[in-house]
Amino acid sequence: MNQDMHPQSAPEAVNAVETAPEPAPQPALQYTGIDSVFAWVCFVFGYLFCRAFPPLDDPMGAFLFVLVLFVATYVVLKLKKAVVAPSALFTAIAAVGISASMLLTENRWLVSLSYLCAMAGYLYFVYAATGNCLQGGFSDLVVADYFKALF
Repeated sequence: MNQDMHPQSAPEAVNAVETAPEPAPQPALQYTGIDSVFAWVCFVFGYLFCRAFPPLDDPMGAFLFVLVLFVATYVVLKLKKAVVAPSALFTAIAAVGISASMLLTENRWLVSLSYLCAMAGYLYFVYAATGNCLQGGFSDLVVADYFKALF
């Protein structure tokens, strides 16, 4: 028999495909010095804003603070060309909506609760918007994601 008529399989080519190195996963966002400056500016202005307009004494100021905080963070994420997950957007919209309830009540306990809920929503918004979730969307691991964001 002629060897040219029956081509043999090339095991070297099969192994080469199977053992190709996997690309290393890229982090969701690269953090730079500008991000650190933005964080410190937000911290200082947030502190000053909360001192000038305490949430319990001025709910309108607290609502504006929450609104500006979410909008500024969203703008920075878009400038960094980050893809904001739908679950993060839903959390942001829900947190701003809940903080709007501060304008509708004079009950100090409800104002405090809605302000704390908005801040908790902000923590999860930043965590989920930067791609740090354990699973995409709202999953069974959303509570674990929240505690990771908190700490």
